[in-house]
Amino acid sequence: MTRYLELPGSGGKLDRLLGEFGAVALPGPPGGLDEVPPDRALICVVDMGDYEAPGYIITEIELAAWADPADTRPRTWLLMDRWMAGRLCPGAAEDRESWQLGVERDAEAAAHTDNLVPVARASRSGLRRGPIRDAVLSWPQPGR
Repeated sequence: MTRYLELPGSGGKLDRLLGEFGAVALPGPPGGLDEVPPDRALICVVDMGDYEAPGYIITEIELAAWADPADTRPRTWLLMDRWMAGRLCPGAAEDRESWQLGVERDAEAAAHTDNLVPVARASRSGLRRGPIRDAVLSWPQPGR
């Protein structure tokens, strides 16, 4: 779920981000979040007509959704200081950290596929009852 920068008022948010908060406009969306420097935050300001919605883009899924070419609303892509974006968007730092930890966990798991042991499911592998399976099935159940 995309978080939004909290700026008062309905309009002028793009101008405020560029003027007051030092954001820099990009020519378009980046190809991926790996193109965003670690000390910067990616912001997309969508002109909704009556108001502007500045979304803090944290995940690749959000980037893909906000960069969808089928969405024809005017959008401006910005880079701004990550610390300042975090101040304007409570909760974003925690979301980003959680997402980053998930990415790192996935990368770590992918890097160690050589130590995985294949496990057959009894229902699909055709395993028959044998001494080990019989022993496991005969273990006393707690509370019974």
